[in-house]
Amino acid sequence: MPFIVVRMLEGRDAEQRRKFARAVADAAQQHLRASATDVQVHFVDVPRTHFFRGGTFQSDLAD
Repeated sequence: MPFIVVRMLEGRDAEQRRKFARAVADAAQQHLRASATDVQVHFVDVPRTHFFRGGTFQSDLAD
């Protein structure tokens, strides 16, 4: 049973998540031979204040 965790910066809407989850689930079914009901996709939003890259918090960058 594939359990796929997607960590990303907060801000994606439900439709973006839905499309991404579908694409990931389809890939798991195709490449891992998993059944559709066995594939789980879990999203973890990372607040921009908790993500530091290149000397800068992502919350300090303009969108």
